[in-house]
Amino acid sequence: MYVLARKNAARDLETGEVINYSNFGDNNRIEYDHIFPRSKLDRFLKDKLDDPERKKVVNEIANMAFMTRLGNIIKTNEDPADYFPRVHKKWGGEGYFNRQQIPYDEGLLAYDRYEDFLGRRAGILAREINQFLDDIKEAAGA
Repeated sequence: MYVLARKNAARDLETGEVINYSNFGDNNRIEYDHIFPRSKLDRFLKDKLDDPERKKVVNEIANMAFMTRLGNIIKTNEDPADYFPRVHKKWGGEGYFNRQQIPYDEGLLAYDRYEDFLGRRAGILAREINQFLDDIKEAAGA
């Protein structure tokens, strides 16, 4: 995911800073963030899944986005249904989400649609990773 984010010049959804380990300063350190906040998602799934399964589902890689430390602090544990439209308006469209292979579909941002969100994002990630690898093979003449 990080390689794709770098290839796509991904930016922190909150601060607009480029996702790049060469950025200087503690506040620019790259972190990953739960798109659906861990604390809220855990509460939502508490009666639906046992502890080990719930932890696995909450921490799915498809629920992660790259952010700077500062962006992650600013975002806190805001719900994606509130956060995504604000980011969309602030940065002028879906491009910020697309650069990290995050689907921008407001219908998928409710907690009861979490598994659908994961499925959509996993499909996008798989497609983009496969395309990236195909491009490398083609460039290498394989």
